[in-house]
Amino acid sequence: RLTVPVKGLYATSAYVAWRSDGNLGERIFFLYKNGQDVFRHRYRAQFLGEQVISFPLIEMNIGDFFQLVALQATGSDKYVEPFAISNPLYFSTHLVQPT
Repeated sequence: RLTVPVKGLYATSAYVAWRSDGNLGERIFFLYKNGQDVFRHRYRAQFLGEQVISFPLIEMNIGDFFQLVALQATGSDKYVEPFAISNPLYFSTHLVQPT
């Protein structure tokens, strides 16, 4: 959960490395603003299981928050690799323009 301290337009991105043993299934990433689904990305699973997601700019007010949900929608169960040495999991946002 990322809470914004300043009203404005925010750019949000994430990186997820999946533990993967093949290319079955689909992965879906949901970006939530204050608990509401505002954007989603769907990907066909890849053997390496790595996705970088950049979401469109979103207007936020002071105290609003983002949440990211990532899931494997089809195929076999997969786990994320949050402590991968070369490619750690991240979720970030930054102010592009105050309003």
